[in-house]
Amino acid sequence: MAKKLPYIQSLVLRQYIDCKNRSKKDVSDFNNPADHIKADEEMIRFMLSNTSITDHDSERSFNKVENAISSFCHILCPGEWCTRFHCKHCRSGFAYMCSKGTRPAVCKDFKKWREGQKKRIESK
Repeated sequence: MAKKLPYIQSLVLRQYIDCKNRSKKDVSDFNNPADHIKADEEMIRFMLSNTSITDHDSERSFNKVENAISSFCHILCPGEWCTRFHCKHCRSGFAYMCSKGTRPAVCKDFKKWREGQKKRIESK
């Protein structure tokens, strides 16, 4: 049994798993169907379990590992990610940063916010 990850690392792992599950890309080559443990998730878990939040300049830096995993997530779930941190559905442990399960391109709230943002910029 793998050791439980600290909260911040578990958010990154959960976001990767959610991106992989919601992705339309074929990621079945990552795993052997005979295995009960998904190899890619175990690799990500291993990478995160060996990171240090306080160590900023080494290969164990959480920021460097998180940036690499975030790049994977952005490849699996391409397009615009939500930047509305004030939204009640904005959560970092989910694909597109949305716990509602929508992409910003189809979110009505995000579209309304963007239109209001454009109006505010034009009025200046």
